[in-house]
Amino acid sequence: DKKKIITFTFRDLKHMENRNSQYDEWIKFSQYLIKKNYIVFLIPDPINYNSKFFDKFVDCRIAEIVLWNINLRTALYEAAFLNCSVSSGIFEMTSCYNQNANSMMFIDFDSYEKEYIELGKKKWGYKDTINQKWMSNNQNYIYKKDTFENMRDAFNNFLDKNFN
Repeated sequence: DKKKIITFTFRDLKHMENRNSQYDEWIKFSQYLIKKNYIVFLIPDPINYNSKFFDKFVDCRIAEIVLWNINLRTALYEAAFLNCSVSSGIFEMTSCYNQNANSMMFIDFDSYEKEYIELGKKKWGYKDTINQKWMSNNQNYIYKKDTFENMRDAFNNFLDKNFN
C-alpha cells in the first residue's frame, strides 16, 4: 500500500505574528496523520527557518529544496495527496490557486485586523464558508484557527467529501 504525502507549509513572520502557524498544534496533527499511514513533508517559512526547531516533528521530512524554488514547490504540491497551511501568500499562489493541487488552508479571521476583513468582504466576497465560488472541490478554506481539533475535523471532512 503506497503511502500518501501531505505537506504542511508554515507561516512564521515578524509582522502580524498572530497569523503565524501554531507549531504545537501542527505537531499533534502530524502525529495523527503518521498514525494513519501518511508521510508528512514540512515546508518551513524561509524567512525565519531554523532546522533545529523542526526536530520536534518526529518522523516528518523537511522539504528544504522547495523553499526558494517556486517550480519545485508547485510540483510537490501537485504530487501531494493534500497540502495544508494557514493563510500565506506563497501557499495560496502555488497550491490554493492551482487546480492540480488539493489544499486546505486555515484562516482565523480573529487574527486579522478588522479593516482587512471588512475590505475582504467588500472587495473579494469573503464569507464564512468552506468553498468560495472560484474554487474547485480540491481547494478548501477553513475559517477556523489552526488547532489540532480543527485540522483533524477538516481533514476528515475532506476525506468524506472526496473519497466516500
